[in-house]
Amino acid sequence: MFNQDQTVIGSYARSNADQFARTCQFVILTVQQSLFNVEADFSQIDDGDNDVTGILFGWKYAAFNSIWTNRERLYTQCEHYAETLEGNDLAAAIIDCIASEPGYGLVKAGFVAQLIYGVGGCLDTHNIRRFGLKESTFAKYKTLKTAKAKRAKLLKYVTLCSDLGGAAALWDSWCEYVYSRQPAAYRSADHVSETHLTALNLERI
Repeated sequence: MFNQDQTVIGSYARSNADQFARTCQFVILTVQQSLFNVEADFSQIDDGDNDVTGILFGWKYAAFNSIWTNRERLYTQCEHYAETLEGNDLAAAIIDCIASEPGYGLVKAGFVAQLIYGVGGCLDTHNIRRFGLKESTFAKYKTLKTAKAKRAKLLKYVTLCSDLGGAAALWDSWCEYVYSRQPAAYRSADHVSETHLTALNLERI
């Protein structure tokens, strides 16, 4: 699932700054929302004539727009990292870069790294519970007072993602888990994975 679908998403997102930002916006739309609703949410936002306060509620509005405003800088920076780093070093650099943006912490920045660059991972609420972690484990990254403390928490996150099998294993097992919890919404775990593509109006190769 991951090896097939992330390749398509990564190619799309890395093609230009606009598509990079669109993929990051997708991540914002998944927060406190079922994945299968994101395609419709994007459509409503793109229409421009709809009231989207129910979609971009609270902090989401600022986060959604900020990532678009800063897209050129973020895209250039992340692509530089992708050309010069690999593995956990790449994951840490991408996550730290995106986590600095409004609305993103380690978890959602980790999802960006997973989607676009195939590294890191998303230790969301489902995974936190699955792996027996405290929900506060990776919270409040931005509010840490020192660079040393931030670096320690960042590396703890990246290392844990790696120890849990890495981006591919986390993706595939998450899809299996979501399907087991929501069988009425998806045809299979593979369908959960494919929904990441359809939300971005992409198709499998």
